[in-house]
Amino acid sequence: MRTNALVTLDPAMHRDRDTEAVLRNIFDALVLRTPEGKVQPLLVTSWRNETSTRFLVTLRQGVRFHNGDPFTADDVVFTFERILKEGAVGGQTSPRKGLLGPIERVEKVSDNQVRFVYSAPFPPNLILQSLVQFQIVPKRYIEQGGYANFLARPVGTGAFSFVRARLDSEIVLDRNENYFHGAPRLRRVIFHMMPEPSTRVAALLSGEVQLIQAVPPSSCSSQSSCAGCLPRAR
Repeated sequence: MRTNALVTLDPAMHRDRDTEAVLRNIFDALVLRTPEGKVQPLLVTSWRNETSTRFLVTLRQGVRFHNGDPFTADDVVFTFERILKEGAVGGQTSPRKGLLGPIERVEKVSDNQVRFVYSAPFPPNLILQSLVQFQIVPKRYIEQGGYANFLARPVGTGAFSFVRARLDSEIVLDRNENYFHGAPRLRRVIFHMMPEPSTRVAALLSGEVQLIQAVPPSSCSSQSSCAGCLPRAR
């Protein structure tokens, strides 16, 4: 990673791209943006506008968090209430509310449907693009274990599960063998904090790491195998 440290392991408490690049492997959002910019279902199977201010999503069934708890509509409502309510995240307020547009509330319609209610008309394409940025967290796990426990050992539905972390050093994740999209090919992923560009390039060329971010143009050549960005690991 090109940063000195990640901000947090809580997807509600950052506005940082490097942090999000790691957390997207542990937590899933309702929808996923492809490299081409298209939005595809992830934790939802479908969506529709009920009115110009009411947007309904249908949730994927059979998904489980890493601890075995089922993914439910309650988790979705809980996730967004943490974003919308003052002081709802361990006594703190999420910095991410502004990314949701003119949203008023999120409500459970049934066990597998959730409604997003807006204070003013909001185009469906903008709703979907905003939902890409919000990863779902487990209501029961956080409420029963407490916020400190969640930060120490985060649980999501993502392709990789948490093993250990030092925010200023490395994050270690193992593949989720029961991932609903199929287990990733990689058995383990380790994110190293390497803020110095030359250190990242040297680590890549030596084989210490297999992928780096933000490759300096002066370091790129046809002789080196490198990547300028860090996508979701698979």
